[in-house]
Amino acid sequence: MKAIEVRRMSGSYLLQDIVERFQTYGIVVLKEYLPPGSRDDLRSLLETELEDAKSRQGALSFPAYPSADFLLGDILSIRGLEDISHIFFRADLLNAVRAILGTEQVRYWGDSSVQFGEGGRGFHKDNVGRQDASHKDWQGDYGIVRCGFYFQDHVGHSGGLKVRMASHTIANHRDGKICDISSAYGDLVVWNMRLTHSGNNRKLRGLPHLALHPRLEAIAPAWLTLPEERRRISAFCAFARPGSHLDSYIQNMNAREADYKPYFQRSRRPNETVDLLRRYGVTFSRPNDYYGELDGDGH
Repeated sequence: MKAIEVRRMSGSYLLQDIVERFQTYGIVVLKEYLPPGSRDDLRSLLETELEDAKSRQGALSFPAYPSADFLLGDILSIRGLEDISHIFFRADLLNAVRAILGTEQVRYWGDSSVQFGEGGRGFHKDNVGRQDASHKDWQGDYGIVRCGFYFQDHVGHSGGLKVRMASHTIANHRDGKICDISSAYGDLVVWNMRLTHSGNNRKLRGLPHLALHPRLEAIAPAWLTLPEERRRISAFCAFARPGSHLDSYIQNMNAREADYKPYFQRSRRPNETVDLLRRYGVTFSRPNDYYGELDGDGH
């Protein structure tokens, strides 16, 4: 959908265009965010990181998703990504996030991850009060965004993001036009955490612009759908402005300790994280006392 795409003009993204698209649709795609020269070796770097992680119990797999691997730790713990500001901490994106959130105080609390292979699909929202219109998440302009970077093509291939357009203003999963996000390798996607979305989309052969509901995708035969270009690798990172939305979100993550603790424990050491984020111009909100306690400082 071209309406949500923003390209650089004279080397920079126009922040007004980004904010207008984000406010209207709840999502924006920054085209050619990473230039070709900076992404040539990223897939092999992450594949090596995964193999190393498996050897030290630093990755998870689940019977429900037999082809997927989930790297433990946050994006900052992958020290090999430092040369490209860990993908999500480049000035282009941080300026866009500041404009979207309407604040200079961008906060990071370790909510980032890298996933490999085909995981789950199904419409959902990422905020706390997902379908509760009376929840404080639905009071005022929501202050948390998620950013996604996909290390393969999803223009002519399956495996990308699916959303309900403009559903960031609707406290249910049913409403909003279904759209498959056609992101090329190098693009970066930013969406409101209240936006209804699903991962691992499946595009139809001959009708790639016809977006199916995830339930129909799940039963569609392989011969009817476009294949993925190669094994899916995706990275995600969340940013927020200070306030009750962020406080509630972190509280909810800590309440789900069994799910999140293995990731937080293997995140980057807190003192290193603070120093690194200071260089990026981002404030660190340490989410709990076990954040980074198992960082081996060797990967």
